[in-house]
Amino acid sequence: MDLPVEIQFLQMEFASRGRRLPWLGPALRGMVARAVKNRFCRWPVPERDNRWKSCRGCPHMDGCPYGLTFEPDPPRDRNVLRTVADGQRAISLSPCFPVKEESCPGDVVQVRMVLLGRRAIDAGPEVIRVLTHPTQRFTLGSDQAEVAFRKLTSQPDWPSGSCRPGNSASHRMPLQAVSLGWH
Repeated sequence: MDLPVEIQFLQMEFASRGRRLPWLGPALRGMVARAVKNRFCRWPVPERDNRWKSCRGCPHMDGCPYGLTFEPDPPRDRNVLRTVADGQRAISLSPCFPVKEESCPGDVVQVRMVLLGRRAIDAGPEVIRVLTHPTQRFTLGSDQAEVAFRKLTSQPDWPSGSCRPGNSASHRMPLQAVSLGWH
């Protein structure tokens, strides 16, 4: 079975001073997820923040860029172990390390966004539009350091794009199971 993978690079620029978090990756993922969910969730805010805080089983999942990337349900046509409550996360946001402990206005960090699977790849442009919209503001950490994103054009030593069968630029990547589900 082939798994299409797409890699995009973004630049995260700091607009204010603040401490960078030692766990910048998870903080970045949560900050971006919140913005994408706020933009695409079809439920009224009170329902979204209560009944649909977790998207598992949401009837709008198939057309939702947030659901398809950050909280996908397991595929309906696959047998899933009872212990697997959610599908595999179809997006990864990875800041390039190391990063300085303090940020100053104008500091930049390169962020790699990896999308796994056709549906996440198809939702990717919507996620990037939310991230790079000129009025979208993000804050990180207790210092509320302001950051903004822009999409980067890949360079030869960090190619972006799709890795899928039939694509002349594609290549095969071995995948290995790293966790087990117990019955």
